[in-house]
Formats: sequence, C-alpha cells, structure tokens
Amino acid sequence: MGVTFREMAGFRSAVSCFDRLFDKASSNKYYLSIRFQPDGLVYTIFDPELRKYIGFESAVLAGASEIYTYIKKNDVLNCKFEKSIVIIPSTHFTLVPEVLFIEQEKRKLFNFVHEEKAGDELASYSLKGLNATVVYSSGISWFEIVNDLLHPPLIIPSVGTILEFVIPRYRNSAGMKVFIDLHSSDFDLLILDEGKLIYCNNFSWFAPEDLTYYTIFVIDQLKINPEKVSTFISGNISSDSNMLKLLRKYIKDVDLLIFDQTLQLSYALNEVKTYNYPDLFNPRLCE
Repeated sequence: MGVTFREMAGFRSAVSCFDRLFDKASSNKYYLSIRFQPDGLVYTIFDPELRKYIGFESAVLAGASEIYTYIKKNDVLNCKFEKSIVIIPSTHFTLVPEVLFIEQEKRKLFNFVHEEKAGDELASYSLKGLNATVVYSSGISWFEIVNDLLHPPLIIPSVGTILEFVIPRYRNSAGMKVFIDLHSSDFDLLILDEGKLIYCNNFSWFAPEDLTYYTIFVIDQLKINPEKVSTFISGNISSDSNMLKLLRKYIKDVDLLIFDQTLQLSYALNEVKTYNYPDLFNPRLCE
C-alpha cells in the first residue's frame, strides 16, 4: 500500500501507511504506541502474533488542542487495543534509584533538581531496564488528552523511551557509547560506559552548533576521548543532515541509531525511517 496522505477535515497533513492485513475489527490484539509532540503526533501499530509493525501514521498539528480533536475524529485511534503506550514531551526530569524512590516523595525529589512550572504536572515512570524511576514534569494538557481519550494506557516521558530502547540493547557492549535523541527544539543526551549509564540530561537547541557544543562540552567534562567513542543519533534527523556532518568534525564515529533487526516492518512501512522513531518501534515497552 505504501505511503499515502490521508485527508482529515481541518488538518494540514497526515502520512498514513497500513498493511493490508490491518483490521480495525481485530484491534484488540494489537499494540498501539503514540507520541505527542508540540507540532503533532505519530503512532505505530504492532501485531505481537506476527512480530511485525503493520501501521504507521503521523500528523502535523498545532499543539494539544488540535491533537485532542484529531484523536477524537481518528477512526483508528478510537479502536480498542490490547495494550497502549503514550509518549509525552518532557524536558525536565531526574533519575532516582529504585531502592530510594518513594512515590509520595516525588515532588521533593523533582524540586531538588528542577523548579516546578505552572501548567505542568508531575509524574513518575519505572524503567524496566535500569532499576530506576524517572520523575518528570510535562504539560497538564497532555495528561488530560490521555485521560479523556486514551484511557488506560501506559504513559512514558520521552526520555524514558530512549532509555528503554538503548539500555537493553547495549547493556553488554564494550567501550563508551553516546546517544543523542533529537526532538524539534531539545534533545536527550545519554552516555554508557561498558553498558552502564553514566550520564543522562536534556538540552535545548536552535541550530546544529548548539547540539554540537553541548555534546562536545559533556564529553570533555567527562574526560572522554572523542576519537574512541561511538555516537548514535535518532529522532528528528535525516541521513544527509548538516548536523551529522558537523558532529563528525569533532567526533570520529557518528552514525544513525539502527533499528532492532529482530523485528519486522510490513512492506507498507518500507519508506518509514525507523531511526526517526526508536520510541515507537520498540514493542518491549508494551510487554
């Protein structure tokens, strides 16, 4: 079926790719993963019996209000799924070891690192692969959309999804690894040493030079040799991006984050660049 553009009244664009095997009447056996972002939403549908992704759709929308309306009118997103996860934006977070985390104390833990902002809500997510909990803030409007339209899913902050993607896959890897998950105006920066997480933070960026500066600054502060570190980028980036070219001037080994080859994509999704969506192509989140 390939990539198509599905028209929905009042919305600017939507890329829609679905395998011919996708059946809305059988949605209760599928997994839904959906990501909210300030400029729209993206979602995938996974068939656990086939171990294959059979649906993908992205839409350009102007904030939470349009996203709410889009979901309400979307015939696929109104289906009932076996499992659903919702990924919401979060630039302010802190990681707490599981043995030290107390749910009733999450506000105190968060405020030790960040200042709460009006219009935000605090939440927590237990990381499966790290024995830690992410305490984070995000816009209350995202939680309202979930509670009104997508209940009851698992809600995960964006940093949680890249951690859940990276940690299991590189737990036994040797050497230093840097991971950059790029969003439209911020990025998460993770560093693993011999498979163990030693750094996790979020930075704002407006130009490729911003991302390069913060990455090199952190590497320098941690006394990491840029000639001996492997760096992987995912998210809002293309294979011919100027950002890749700029980073390669300072770091020897820079590449795009590779999709898990043990999983399959339907032929209808062949044109989807999986390195743009590591959070949405990770069925482990629903397990």
